[in-house]
Amino acid sequence: MATCTGSGSFQTCYDAQSGNSYSVQRHGNTTTIQGYNSNTGSTWNQTSRKIGGTTFHNGMSSDGNSWSGTSRSIGSQTYHQGIDSDGEPYSGYSYD
Repeated sequence: MATCTGSGSFQTCYDAQSGNSYSVQRHGNTTTIQGYNSNTGSTWNQTSRKIGGTTFHNGMSSDGNSWSGTSRSIGSQTYHQGIDSDGEPYSGYSYD
C-alpha cells in the first residue's frame, strides 16, 4: 500500500514494500505518472489523456519498452484495448 502526499493536481507516493515511488501530475484532461523503484533502480512512466468518453494511454515500462492503449467507457462498462510492453495486443472489459 502506497503512502501519498500532495494535492489533487500533484502527488508523490511511496510503497515501502515494493520500493516503488512515483509522482502523479494532473493538468486538465491529462495525467502523467513518473515512477522509480529503489530496489531495482528502474524507471517507468505513463501519460493518460481523456477526450470525451475515451482515455488514451501510453508509457514506457521499466525494461524500456513502450506500450499504448485506449479505455472507452460505455454505460457502466469500460472497454480496454492496446499493445502491451511486450508488443502483444490486449483487450477486455471492466465494470464500474
